Amino acid sequence: MEEPHSVGSRVTYTNHSFLSKVQKIGTAKKEYLAFVKKRRASRQERRKVIKKQLEYIKRNLAHIEQLVQLGATLESLTKSQYKILLVVHEVYRQQILDFGFWIREEKGVR
Repeated sequence: MEEPHSVGSRVTYTNHSFLSKVQKIGTAKKEYLAFVKKRRASRQERRKVIKKQLEYIKRNLAHIEQLVQLGATLESLTKSQYKILLVVHEVYRQQILDFGFWIREEKGVR
């Protein structure tokens, strides 16, 4: 991966392979909308969709963490954006714990 170029408080990248991963955000929305349009979803389908959505959130949080490690700061975020980031991180953490409980319960492990 190519090194970032600092421009003021912003970090820019010349390597577009990193950006191409970030630009796939529309896929998560498309998959969610396709699932919501179904009249009845089985438990297995529901869990599969939840797992994929959690993976998308995990990917996005990892990208943010990677940018911070490369020198980007969260100071450029507004208060509301920063608050949303904290809420998303906490809800993700809680859902991962809950999702793990579902898997263990389904397998009969307690």
